[in-house]
Amino acid sequence: MAIDPSTAFVSYSREDLNFAHRLATDLRAKGAKVWMDKIDIRAGQRWEAEIEAAVGACSRVLVIPPRSRPRMSWRKSVWPLTTASK
Repeated sequence: MAIDPSTAFVSYSREDLNFAHRLATDLRAKGAKVWMDKIDIRAGQRWEAEIEAAVGACSRVLVIPPRSRPRMSWRKSVWPLTTASK
């Protein structure tokens, strides 16, 4: 399914999955367009390909910094994808 360009890609650490899922669900309930792997990737889809496609299609990134490593740079994992696809 095509992703609306105004959608926000949700970037989070696995340790914050519950918080990220709740936030994404709440935002959607209020009408926001967000894309999150655990919500939008279906069984049988290739995870890495779907992530790259979503990052390329979304015009925004919602970063949830890891609680246990607040100073860790999210750029190591998501930034290369966002800059390569734009």
